[in-house]
Amino acid sequence: MRVAACCLGAVVVLAGCSLSGGKTVHKTGVVGQTLTGPGGLQVTPSKYRPIVPAPSHDVTGLATPAAGMHFASFLIAMCITTSGLPTIAPQNFTLELADGNEAPLKFPETVFSDDLDLLGEAGCEQGHIVFEVPSAGHPSKLKFKLDSSRPDPNGGSSFKTHVRFEWAV
Repeated sequence: MRVAACCLGAVVVLAGCSLSGGKTVHKTGVVGQTLTGPGGLQVTPSKYRPIVPAPSHDVTGLATPAAGMHFASFLIAMCITTSGLPTIAPQNFTLELADGNEAPLKFPETVFSDDLDLLGEAGCEQGHIVFEVPSAGHPSKLKFKLDSSRPDPNGGSSFKTHVRFEWAV
């Protein structure tokens, strides 16, 4: 009887946790693999270029990496089938290096003409994201992070969804 009461208590506690309004979706894959999430979210880093050559004529200097650095890029395809998710932008992506540091995101317009535009409603988008990587650095994971919350129509706490995707490079 005591065991049954303890188990029932554990179920009630766990149910309370799930009713508090939170969900985390965490998926891993490799570059080239599509990962899916809520709202019909699909994200695919379809092509990785470990070194992107700087253009021969860069008037602004924005398409030239800093000394001791180089650009690395990913061609990203994203789709959403619902308008309930927040806007997705290149800032949702980070590139983790083998030493645990992150490579800074660069503005791809300076390197590629097909940057990854914002996606805030149902549809699909494709474009490049670019990171500045130390010459001695080795990318290990491309990460995607999206946090979404919706208010509870009954006035309770909002329902939060956290999407975490990682692709091995």
